Amino acid sequence: MQAGIGTKSQQALQLQREERKTERRQAGREQKEAEKQRMFELKQQKRKEKHRGR
Repeated sequence: MQAGIGTKSQQALQLQREERKTERRQAGREQKEAEKQRMFELKQQKRKEKHRGR
């Protein structure tokens, strides 16, 4: 953040917004990764079920 732009309270609010933004991004990444893992496990399970009768 640049010094001298806005008041201290405005700078604090901007910092909070940036922190929330990075938290949302991180949460989104984790959720996406969990969904990817779930789909992979589902696909593996379906493959096992197909070969169960042999």
